[in-house]
Amino acid sequence: MVEGLEKGQAYRFRYRAWNRVGASAWSPEAYLTPAVVPSQPPKPRFVSASESQISLSFTRSQDTGGHMITDYELEMDQADLQFAKVDSYSFDIQLYEFTLDASELTPGQLYSFRIRAYNELGWSAFSDILTVGLGSEPSKPMAPAKVSGSESSIMLEWTELTS
Repeated sequence: MVEGLEKGQAYRFRYRAWNRVGASAWSPEAYLTPAVVPSQPPKPRFVSASESQISLSFTRSQDTGGHMITDYELEMDQADLQFAKVDSYSFDIQLYEFTLDASELTPGQLYSFRIRAYNELGWSAFSDILTVGLGSEPSKPMAPAKVSGSESSIMLEWTELTS
């Protein structure tokens, strides 16, 4: 085992055998790089939502693991933690925005998203989960009104929102 190497840096190795008569010729050279799978990417970020779409953004993993990241994979869940792939990216993203439209979504439904990165050694752990809902923010309510009160309490009423 060779220790103290820098992750992502290629090193040249060769060896030869010895016996009482002498040494063999050197083996062919091998260039090897100490590396691991990429680090867990940051949690997807919410950009916007409406009645017809959800937009998210993603940033790259902070550590490639020593090899170039070649893929990212986005998964989505519809409230039962049974994630399924919805998109993949074949490059080392810096920042990427992704939008799902109404044909793939149900209004009022909550959706969870996670992302992972891939290099030649394998997949990273999934990011933390982002959960968002499809729909618009509620309309602005009317101001509450005082119904009655005393020196230490106030009874209020307000109009319930229907949208």
